[in-house]
Amino acid sequence: MLNALSFHIRRTNQFGLRSLLFYLKTKFKSNKLDDIKLSGVKYSFSLSNLGPDMMTMFQIFFANEYQMPFQISPKLIIDCGANIGLSAIYYANKYPHAKIIAIEPDQSNFKYLQKNTSNYSNIICLNKAIWSERKQIQLIDIGTGNWSLQSKEVENNMPNAIEAIGIQDLIAEYNITAIDILKVDIEGAEKQLFSVNYSEWLNITSAIAIELHPNIDPQIPEIFNHAIKDLPYKKYFSGENLICDLRKNKS
Repeated sequence: MLNALSFHIRRTNQFGLRSLLFYLKTKFKSNKLDDIKLSGVKYSFSLSNLGPDMMTMFQIFFANEYQMPFQISPKLIIDCGANIGLSAIYYANKYPHAKIIAIEPDQSNFKYLQKNTSNYSNIICLNKAIWSERKQIQLIDIGTGNWSLQSKEVENNMPNAIEAIGIQDLIAEYNITAIDILKVDIEGAEKQLFSVNYSEWLNITSAIAIELHPNIDPQIPEIFNHAIKDLPYKKYFSGENLICDLRKNKS
């Protein structure tokens, strides 16, 4: 009893009173994974589990960890590592006139991504991975399930290989001239993404929301900082995310 009370106090302190009200509202709901309705979210959605997915939901919708701390009216958002679609849904409701390209390599996550975003005509879902260039990769489960799958480059004829593309490939395919928000949560592949072939698309990117995952590779923050060092950036921290304002004319 005391442990449960302590847990809810900690969660309320971290995510606000709305998280406690959500818990109380859904406490006696038999199916807690499906038909989740939140204030400010146009359509209901589903979770694949009550652990990591629930925590991600609280981080995104209750703590607003993907909220831009500056005024921006995006026309294009690229969501790298869209998982089951919660970040894409957040952006689709906050910026209903923006086109959102949501990219997720894991097939089981991708099914939820498609299901959760099916009512949003402004979200395009791609079952691919993001890399520094077009390659083949394999997903690696480090024991945490499909919540935090890592990736490694493999030969084309390897079994279970998944197509990976670079941001520059999206630019070519969708005739992109500006990326207003680039959200990146790709479980360590940030190292490859920001090591090479980034100048073209970084120069047309206005804002980045990224989780750098130094726990996976301590070099990632240094690699990212080197990639943006010549840009007029301003950094903000929001939960696990680093948000960078890369606009030349900041307001």
